[in-house]
Amino acid sequence: LEQEEEEGMGFLTQGPDAALGYLANVDGVSVEEIRHRYKGWSSSKMEGELAMLEDRAATVLVPSQFETIREAIRAAGATKKIAVAEGDYEWADRVEVGETDREDLGREAIRLRLTGDGVKATRLWGRWGMAPDSWGSISNVSFILQVAPRGPAALLTVMGGSVPFPWSFVDVELRCAGGLTLLGAQKSFTHLSGAVLGGIDASENGTCVYAALLLEQAHCILQATTVGYAEISGVRASADAVAVVDRCAVRSCGRCLMFSDQAKVLVRNSSFTECPGPAFDPVGGADPEDENAQATRTEMILQGCHVGGMVWPGAFRPGWLLEKGNSFAPSSGG
Repeated sequence: LEQEEEEGMGFLTQGPDAALGYLANVDGVSVEEIRHRYKGWSSSKMEGELAMLEDRAATVLVPSQFETIREAIRAAGATKKIAVAEGDYEWADRVEVGETDREDLGREAIRLRLTGDGVKATRLWGRWGMAPDSWGSISNVSFILQVAPRGPAALLTVMGGSVPFPWSFVDVELRCAGGLTLLGAQKSFTHLSGAVLGGIDASENGTCVYAALLLEQAHCILQATTVGYAEISGVRASADAVAVVDRCAVRSCGRCLMFSDQAKVLVRNSSFTECPGPAFDPVGGADPEDENAQATRTEMILQGCHVGGMVWPGAFRPGWLLEKGNSFAPSSGG
């Protein structure tokens, strides 16, 4: 008991600001102070506290330390941890994650962990680009972009991520008017959970073109996500892309899902409503009356879903289709 009473208090009891101050200015802490605060500590306990202190010290704060997110990304090392306070942040040129001219980083993969104060509090107005050698997570922020005139400009372009190290977006809103909300390309891997993805509103100038456009060998997983306000389609997968839609609500889109070429789509436990076109378009928007339109190479699993309108464009179906436990409205033609 006496030893416990004499045990030092460490540094975390001083609060995050003081703890960061100690690490930021090592000369301000004497050896005697360090010994006093760690008196009686086991090596494992001390290692745990030092790891937590290092974790705190590695976090870059916006705007208190750096005025812009671009500056914070550039200033941080290969592992970037950025906390963005409440407010609106706007920029013109695309923020690039993973592309740097810093020689000390070389070709090391860039990891970004960014968090905000909530989707209604931290609003990021500008485009993002995630390079092939990048991965990480972003949470509790809103991404917003207004494109004029309407065109292919993307709010979020993802070319990085992989199966073990994806780009993960949790509790975020991604809203784009006039362009693409999410563009996945190359061998990217993107995971959205608890997100809102699509346009800003249902007006002519408020919708996005696609909520998610997947090209080449891009993979995208949407879980517990609301997709809406897309002029052409909520999700569009082509080439060898893979799309997973799990426990999502897709509504107010020209079409819910479009896919073609060798795309593979897994859809389960989701709802598709308020779309004027078919929920699932396996010919990638081609005219169903066109004899050259085909979807013979696409693959789809459709399980436990509800469709409140038209299901398929005419007689077209994916080349391989597994359906189980779905609920189609009587007038849906499914």
